[in-house]
Amino acid sequence: MKNAAALLPLFALAWLGAAVGFWWQCPVPSSEIRPIPTGLKLSLNTASAADLTLLPGVGRAAADRIVADRRPDGHGPFRSPADLLRVRGLSPRHLANIEPYVRTPAD
Repeated sequence: MKNAAALLPLFALAWLGAAVGFWWQCPVPSSEIRPIPTGLKLSLNTASAADLTLLPGVGRAAADRIVADRRPDGHGPFRSPADLLRVRGLSPRHLANIEPYVRTPAD
């Protein structure tokens, strides 16, 4: 019985850690989601990573990958929104959500 009593604080700490981990992984409440400005049309070739995070489904990591991809040592500038598919982690579904809010030199 002594061993069980000694393990109780460890179980409590493990439970607390799991609860905090779950909270940390929870999605952002809808009340904290920033609305996309009406008429937003970001240039894929000049927008900053911070600006790109305004796009639906684009977080900081994806925005950084978009900026890195358009550099000359990457693939170079985007010629159309479809070129976003060459960025690791962006799918056709992402493209469909993003396309109304971006522009390229061809636009």
